Amino acid sequence: MIRSPTLAICDQEQPSRHGLDWVVAAVLVSALLLPQIAIAASGTFTYVAGTVYVETNGQRRVAQRGTEVNPGDRIITEEDGMAQLAMIDQAKLSLRSGSQLIVERYQRTPTGQEGAVLNLLKGTLRSFTGLLTASNRDKYVMKTRAATVGIRGSGNILQEENGVTLNHTIEGAHVVQDINGRFAPVVTRPNDTIKIEANKPPEKIPTPPGLVASGSQMTTKAATSSTGSSGGTGSNDPPSGGTGSGSGSGSGSGSGSGSGTGTGGGTGSNDPPSGGTGTGSGGTGGTGSGSGSGSGSGTGSGTGGSGLPSNLPNTLPASNPITNPTNPTIGTNIVSPVVITVDPSGLRDIVMAGGGTTYSGQAAPSGVSLEGANLRGFTSVGGGAGTSASVSGGSVAESQTFDIGNNSSITIGRWSNPASVNFAGFGSYSGAAATTHFAYGGSGYPAHLSDVLTGTVSYSRIGATTPTNNTGATGTLTSATLSVNFTQRLLNATLGVSMAGTPSAPVYSLQATNVPFSQNSFFTLTGFGLTITRTAGGQTSAANSGLSGTMEGSFVGATLSGIILGYAFNDNNAATRQSVSGIVAFQGPAQNTGAPFLYGLISDPTGSLVASPYSQTYATINRPDEVTGDNTGRLSAFRGPFARGDGTINGNSTYAVVSAQVLDSGTDTTAGLSWGRWSGGTANVGGASMTLNNRSLHYIFSTSQTGATTLPLTGTGVYEVAGSTRPTDLGGNAGTMNTATLNANFTARTVDASLNVTVANQTWNASATGMAIYRDLTFAANTGRSPGVGLPAPTQLNITCTPNCGAASGSLDGFFSGRTGQGAGVQYSINSNITGAIAFRRRGG
Repeated sequence: MIRSPTLAICDQEQPSRHGLDWVVAAVLVSALLLPQIAIAASGTFTYVAGTVYVETNGQRRVAQRGTEVNPGDRIITEEDGMAQLAMIDQAKLSLRSGSQLIVERYQRTPTGQEGAVLNLLKGTLRSFTGLLTASNRDKYVMKTRAATVGIRGSGNILQEENGVTLNHTIEGAHVVQDINGRFAPVVTRPNDTIKIEANKPPEKIPTPPGLVASGSQMTTKAATSSTGSSGGTGSNDPPSGGTGSGSGSGSGSGSGSGSGTGTGGGTGSNDPPSGGTGTGSGGTGGTGSGSGSGSGSGTGSGTGGSGLPSNLPNTLPASNPITNPTNPTIGTNIVSPVVITVDPSGLRDIVMAGGGTTYSGQAAPSGVSLEGANLRGFTSVGGGAGTSASVSGGSVAESQTFDIGNNSSITIGRWSNPASVNFAGFGSYSGAAATTHFAYGGSGYPAHLSDVLTGTVSYSRIGATTPTNNTGATGTLTSATLSVNFTQRLLNATLGVSMAGTPSAPVYSLQATNVPFSQNSFFTLTGFGLTITRTAGGQTSAANSGLSGTMEGSFVGATLSGIILGYAFNDNNAATRQSVSGIVAFQGPAQNTGAPFLYGLISDPTGSLVASPYSQTYATINRPDEVTGDNTGRLSAFRGPFARGDGTINGNSTYAVVSAQVLDSGTDTTAGLSWGRWSGGTANVGGASMTLNNRSLHYIFSTSQTGATTLPLTGTGVYEVAGSTRPTDLGGNAGTMNTATLNANFTARTVDASLNVTVANQTWNASATGMAIYRDLTFAANTGRSPGVGLPAPTQLNITCTPNCGAASGSLDGFFSGRTGQGAGVQYSINSNITGAIAFRRRGG
């Protein structure tokens, strides 16, 4: 993988290398041609499963998708029911089974200012309010018998059971107070859980394990029951029929597919399929169809019933989060159910192998050239690696597409004898040497996911192209294994390649050991984790410079259920001289897309990145338990990359304060950011002591967040400074941050930014326009040039100084924070000497 010159140095240990859901009627014209604002429903059901009612003026009606909800309505979900609603102000609500919610007040027009009052009588409510305007947030209140909750952020889980209220903040902040206002309110932070009881002050408690699950998993209580009520059918998830018998006592079971009838027996559980107990015998049992198995038994007399109706969905519709009821099988990330999210921009990860090298990129659908399903070329999406490739002529020697589940797939193939192949920045190839292997799949989503998962997972080979060499000869991929240690952010892969039809019939083993990955991608080469062994002569790349190669790839698909991997190696020994390349596709279990994360930027206090013409800042993604800090933004420990003396980046180093002070710290709950700098004394980085007596280490981190940042699709955002560190230089001087601006064009997906700082009697200006927003998360600019022929130049950072300081180098790196990008964090490095951090918040929230 070519590392992006436009992004901050990420967590890799490698040498440097290459409208609304519905339309509201706008205006009705009366007979007198006087305009009137159309009154619409306050909300609409977007998903309903099981038994759900809407009660209006004492009259109940069955809710279904499209049913409207208005002020005064009561929503009731029975024990087998659950529902999701989209509100007119773009808020999203989810009600779990056994819940009752009264919509006491709600606006009836998109621009209404009435605000909202939602009264949760019992059960569990999850709300997402990130798209509300700031004025509407101030008027949005949720309440229970015990508490009131005002929103300052964009997501929470509210639960009311027998007079005890729990509020869990997913993102941003909430103001929680007892219903009578007798005690001081509590302002929460992400991942805080507050308990409220009558006549007691709000109390922060450890988050109950079941609370987050109950709010994030759309699973009915009935679906988790182990005992059915009555009837003679087996499980319906998947639906199955069975034959039973009973007279006084009886049992029934079924498996496979088809249908059957039974008498007596009880209904089994429906999630997962298993038997249950019940009553009934005599009469005729129900019928079922589908596949799966179930069993039941019972005593007594009566008539057996039927299973769940065949039209009841067991997953949410494609437009909503999908749940997968599969039980955990390996690792600690696989949860039941798993929330499935596909990259909303449709990005595709691409890996190619040919010409003795591997090559990769990430492209939007418009940047991918296909002939049928076969890859002809691509141009990377703005803000990414900047790579591009093209294949002309030749014929397709093999091509396959594999379904890896959750609306995701992997396509692999091989072009034989193309007229030419061009890898931008590497060069062109033709003839047999240009035989090119390719693989592509939907980009792994969210982009941060691989960095914050835990546990060990094995991926199995599901397909591969036939290995080929530079003369066009084919070989055999004899073996392929791949395992991932998400906790350590490392993977291991072993490939066996036999080239029996070439001189000396060599067999090769490629062993990639402890290969780091970040943002769902990885790269390694001989000398840095990849060892190549050749059976002929018993040679290894460690002892024979004539053996060299690369291996790279990425996690793809929703829930990272697939991996695409390209390999290429060169054997320059006389008896076995050849270049070999190929592609392998792997599949593994679905991962937990809801794993929380913190994105951060760290300055380079040692000057290790001074020589870099591109980014001079480290970027990192941390798990919440890897960051130590307090409510004032004083962070004393985190993890991130660090440049070592051998030219490599240790992508998973521990940073910790020892005797250094934490200065200029701050936090902003609206922006979801914390910032500060370490200075004076020492810090420990990667197990080694770092002296900070005459310099500073600046940091800026998002607060813990669950779910990817999703920016508005259109419009613009103006951001104002929420706080900053004082700029410092490598001579121990601390200056002032005078002004800073940041404006986002969400339609064009670009950012403009500027800053003005003074240090040691010099005033510096830095500005950049049109920085591409990458994956709704990052943006960057620097003073570097194109990293290679055919590769685009990065967005330019323009630097000036008063008094005149001549040519200057530097970089500006940034990221958005919060579910809708309410905040933005920036790190800057000017003239390889002056560094600082700035936190921005979006006007209007």
